[in-house]
Amino acid sequence: MKARARISIRLLMIAVAAVGLTLGLKIEANRRSALYSNYFFDHHRCSSVHTFGPVEQAPRVRAYCDYHMQLAEKYEWASRYPLFPVQPDPPAPPWPWGPLNRRTLGGVWLSLAVFAT
Repeated sequence: MKARARISIRLLMIAVAAVGLTLGLKIEANRRSALYSNYFFDHHRCSSVHTFGPVEQAPRVRAYCDYHMQLAEKYEWASRYPLFPVQPDPPAPPWPWGPLNRRTLGGVWLSLAVFAT
C-alpha cells in the first residue's frame, strides 16, 4: 500500500503566505524600479545642460552637470537592483546662473540655457 501525503490546513496557509510574500516583493520591486527609472531620466536630462554664457561660469555649470550625472548613474543602478537600499542624495550645488528671482527668470542667461531632450 502506498502512503498518502497529507495536506493540512497549516501547510496550505504556509504555501499561500509564501506565494503572497513572493508576489508582494515582485510588485514592490517593479514599483521601485519604475520610480528609480524616472529619477534616472530626470537627472540624465539635467546633466546635459548646454549654455552660452561667460567663461567664468563654466566651472559652476560643470559642477551642476557632474552632480546630476552622478545621480543619474546612482538611479540607473537602483532601477536595475530595486530591492537594495539607496543612499540619500548629496546636497546639490548652487544653481549655476545665480539665484532664481523675478529678475533672472526673465533674464538673458536662463533664456540661453537649453536642456537637451
